Amino acid sequence: MLSVRKLMFPLLFITVLSVSAEAQNTHSNNFEVVAQSIIQDSVYGSLVSIDKSGYPKSRTVKFSQPNDDFVIWVATKPNTRKVSEINANPKVQFHFIADDYKSYLSIIGKARLHSELETIHQHDFFEPKLRKKLWPDFPKDYVLIRIEPIRVEMLGRKIYPNRVNWKPQHLCLQSNHDVCR
Repeated sequence: MLSVRKLMFPLLFITVLSVSAEAQNTHSNNFEVVAQSIIQDSVYGSLVSIDKSGYPKSRTVKFSQPNDDFVIWVATKPNTRKVSEINANPKVQFHFIADDYKSYLSIIGKARLHSELETIHQHDFFEPKLRKKLWPDFPKDYVLIRIEPIRVEMLGRKIYPNRVNWKPQHLCLQSNHDVCR
């Protein structure tokens, strides 16, 4: 199986063809670096899921720093609305806004719930004192949400949108997905 990294250059090239000449050099050279810097500057993010009526629900959450493929983890309790919503519809969006308030990054993807002990211990990112306060029965009352990115879009820090329609620059990590068409 090809890694996302090996597929990323052709995807970057295709995406760059659709943006302004000024943005092209920035996109091909800096998109991932700038994306990671926006995430680093974001203390919290906004997780958006779809409720049973088909409406988006957003909530502020603490998140793990993503890996190179932009996979992020969110911790919650198993009886929350977001868990019910993700069980019914795994399509989510995770939004970061940097401290400069002019830069944002959104990850559109699919969420998957994890309650396996090995996964919980491997991806536990909370400080023990805070975790004990929020999840007194850890790990019984603790669930991780893994967000697998399909599309990453960004604006700011010299990453410019399309000048005609303001569409932000993006990376499609699963180019055959309908979100990337």
